[in-house]
Amino acid sequence: MPWCLPATVVGLALFVVLGQGWVGPAGIHFIRQTDSMAFVVHFREFGANLFAPGVLDLRNAPDHGAAAGEFPLHYWIIACLERAAGPMPMAIRWLSLGAVFLALVHFARTVSQLLEARFTGYAITLTLVGSPVLAYYTFNHLPDALVFALVLSGWSLVIPGLVSDRPRFRWAALVLFTLAGAIKAPAAMHLIAWTVILALHRPREPLGVGKASALLLGIALVGAWHLYARWYNSHHGTHYFLTWAEPVWAMTPDEQRNTWLLITDYWWTKYLHPSAWHMAGVLCLLLLLRWRHLAQNERAVLALLWASATAFVLLFFRKFADHDYYFLTLLPAIAWTLVFGTKAMFPWLRKPWARTGSAMVWGGLAIASLLLGRLEIHRRTTGTARDHARVAPYLSGIHGSIAHMGLPTDARVVVLGDSSANGALTAVARMGWAFPGYPAAPEPSVQRMLDMGATHLLVIDHPTPELTGHRHLTGTDHWDLWELTR
Repeated sequence: MPWCLPATVVGLALFVVLGQGWVGPAGIHFIRQTDSMAFVVHFREFGANLFAPGVLDLRNAPDHGAAAGEFPLHYWIIACLERAAGPMPMAIRWLSLGAVFLALVHFARTVSQLLEARFTGYAITLTLVGSPVLAYYTFNHLPDALVFALVLSGWSLVIPGLVSDRPRFRWAALVLFTLAGAIKAPAAMHLIAWTVILALHRPREPLGVGKASALLLGIALVGAWHLYARWYNSHHGTHYFLTWAEPVWAMTPDEQRNTWLLITDYWWTKYLHPSAWHMAGVLCLLLLLRWRHLAQNERAVLALLWASATAFVLLFFRKFADHDYYFLTLLPAIAWTLVFGTKAMFPWLRKPWARTGSAMVWGGLAIASLLLGRLEIHRRTTGTARDHARVAPYLSGIHGSIAHMGLPTDARVVVLGDSSANGALTAVARMGWAFPGYPAAPEPSVQRMLDMGATHLLVIDHPTPELTGHRHLTGTDHWDLWELTR
């Protein structure tokens, strides 16, 4: 029963905010969304080895699609299920939604108990739910919201013990932080932060060699995966998924200024409601003013979260110009700043009317955030498809028409009219090349397609080349599939 109310509140809030957002992949970052889908299709169709991931695009991953990025455990699990139950293109999205839902419920319950103020705890949670970025990527193919959920759940497990000055080792938190770091390397900062806190503050129960070794093993496993991924990509001649730091000090003053203007003039209202930023600023200032009055572990958590978030921004500053989902890496630090800031404010609100007024302010901010989130989801999921996502409306139809044809697994498909690397190929469920693709490349001649090893040609809203002597298999007014014959 203690979980029913927060689950109901969070569930209703997500339903309201998502509105028309139950579609996809589409819209912003369509390319990256279909990359995630490609990992699942590759595991399902071409091999179930967890440590041999791959995609479908042979231009960026020329060695049979071999490519590695985030630790692909969730892709692999979904692929195994699809081998038994058939393709489930929305499974990644439902997994992400489920993880975020559970994490927010856990967070709401933890914060309510920590503040001893249920309404305020739920309102803080709903302010996060209303973040347009979190709302959009909650039901999405990208793994960033999933990682956010793992991190938020991990801290929700350990924060109560830290606040009571009795930090405890939690195996579940170790698993959550380690998996988050393996999927997205910057998330390892949370595992490291928790390890530092446990090392510096004597826990209620002795940590012991075994648990200390487990923490170090978790950090080592995160590092080992990302080193392996770099080696795997290099070994197979794949460079598409190699993400590197682009620090602020490596940018020219004009680049720094342009990125900053994009953040301040456009993105910041897409990250959180403006009033939520104002609240975060006020509470951050309050925490600094009352720093000496905070418990030692509270100071440690805040200092490490703030330091990690600052380092992430400085190292990946350029990415914030057009990668809104990078904000999700910072959101746990913002969430706990709101919580600890509110907790630090409570000693000044001893009168019942003051506590009620504070709760009403949080309630109003929560409602405003939810309305903004719903508006942004509507904006992102309606209207004309972006150029790089122009094949999105046809993916389901292409898959439905081609799936029963039984194309051989060694078929190689050239796609004309797709600006993404893996988009249409995920619908065909075969490897190949997309043109113009990403990065864009000139369209090959039919003879060049044959020389590349192509066996089929998929044309989507694009002029069809001369194909005399080749067999038309299926199609609609918007796309056609041809078998290329030598």
